[in-house]
Amino acid sequence: MRLSRWISSLGLLSVLTLTEACAPARDWTSPEYISVRLKEGDERAFAELTRLTPEQQKALVPALIEAYNAGKKPQRAIEALASIGDPSAKEAFGAALTQSDDMLAGLAARGLGNIGDKGSAAAVAKRLGEVTTDEAYPAFFEALSKLPIDAAADALSAVLMRPASKIGGASSVRLGCKALAQASAPTDVILEALVFGLVNFTPTPFRDPMPDCELAILKLKDAGIPKLVELFEGKNAKVNDHLKAISYPAVTGQLRAAAVLAHSQNPAAIKAITQFVSTPHPLPTAELAAMAVADQQNFYANSGQMFDQAAKALGAAGGPENLATLRKLENAGAGSHLANFSEWFSLSDGAEVGLRQSVHEGLAVIGDASDRKLLWDRATAGAVGRGGDNTAGLLRTNALHYLGRTARPGERTDFAKVLAAQTKFKSSFAPDEVYFVLADKCQDDVACYTAAFKDPAATLQDPAFASVLSGIEEAKKASFMSTATSNIRAAGIWQLAIRLGANEAAISALLDNLNIDNMEARSEIAATLLFVDKFPADAKTKIEASIAADKTEATAPGLKETRHGYRLIAATRF
Repeated sequence: MRLSRWISSLGLLSVLTLTEACAPARDWTSPEYISVRLKEGDERAFAELTRLTPEQQKALVPALIEAYNAGKKPQRAIEALASIGDPSAKEAFGAALTQSDDMLAGLAARGLGNIGDKGSAAAVAKRLGEVTTDEAYPAFFEALSKLPIDAAADALSAVLMRPASKIGGASSVRLGCKALAQASAPTDVILEALVFGLVNFTPTPFRDPMPDCELAILKLKDAGIPKLVELFEGKNAKVNDHLKAISYPAVTGQLRAAAVLAHSQNPAAIKAITQFVSTPHPLPTAELAAMAVADQQNFYANSGQMFDQAAKALGAAGGPENLATLRKLENAGAGSHLANFSEWFSLSDGAEVGLRQSVHEGLAVIGDASDRKLLWDRATAGAVGRGGDNTAGLLRTNALHYLGRTARPGERTDFAKVLAAQTKFKSSFAPDEVYFVLADKCQDDVACYTAAFKDPAATLQDPAFASVLSGIEEAKKASFMSTATSNIRAAGIWQLAIRLGANEAAISALLDNLNIDNMEARSEIAATLLFVDKFPADAKTKIEASIAADKTEATAPGLKETRHGYRLIAATRF
């Protein structure tokens, strides 16, 4: 008996000795050693795995699958497999996707997205609808943004109709909109989700998915226009209820719809915008009285911006009918559309100035000779109903800015008449003379205007500007030069995009400078290119290259908005 036990023990010892002899030596740089430890669920092995080369990591996929199947650190195993993205892990991802652990299922979804498993989209979207863990949502949305969406579109759309704060934040909405943009046939369900996405932001901290949702709707061309018009008219009950729940007025949704309609340049969109400016808009006094001060301010700001979007859309669309509509908005006289907004003028001294400034921009973009005469009249002696000299001065300088940015050679004498007619604020008008000097200097020379916006300070050193700069008092020179520099930069861009916009070389000059270092110039280029109708053949390639060259998150003020402007051009003009 004792001999038998001794023999058994000896046999066990032999097996252990043999196993140890076959096991690789402890070496955390060795893939073979890490493989053994992965199968045992050693936490350090998962950390050391990330230090291996991609080829070495791929060789360890079988060990990771074995670890997952054995229940050894399953979440860490699926996470590593998702990162490696090897198709042989498909079965493990599919199994993990069905688990009740949201985080584990999310990692599996990410893995399926990373390997591009086309057949899994519906299952990923279905499992997304069952998620209750906030932190798990992003992985599902990330996966669906990489997979064919048609089979998953309705399920994804249903989730996107929930408030952003309940599905992982605005980044989830952003990814969801990007995914739905790939749908081959935009259904009502998809369109409702995309339109809802325009307002599905998070107030605190403020995070906004609108840019991606707007691009998604615009990519679907005419299909989204009816639902955008419904939102623009304030008739989307789901959006209105959502905005009320997060303490925002319904006009927030109307403004966002107005922006997308304006960018679309769709005939039905222009028709809805024309109807908007042609209809009386009395102030909702009872509703406003019930609002907190902050909500009232939101209402006023959004309403003014909505009018601005409408005027920009009419100017960009051009044509006799839209020009006629803009002209009816220019003043509040008999037969004027501006009278439809007359109650807004009671909001502040500057309310009427703000509305008419938007109209002046639209008229300047179209550039009809009779409207330039009207703008010269406004710059000389324009007045508004309240605010006296202060608001009249604002109206006049704003009109002068649009005249200057699109100045014709020979108009410097008209500027002199405007300046002579002013009894106050002449110092505010004085820097605008550089607009007209630049037009005389450059005439129709593309290279001259290009140099102006690229290096306005150098342009101002040209002898052509000597007579303007010589009369400036020393105490006012710094302020004058700052404004004059900004004016020259803007004028160079506007001249190329608006006045010379039919010249392919002019637009090419702007397209060649999309990533110019100066953010003011970059923003102006993005804004003015939205008014351009005809682009050179290589325009889309240049715009896409510009976007690809600048992938970083926005750090400088205006960078994110400028990048979105370029994307809008790519989405709507080609």
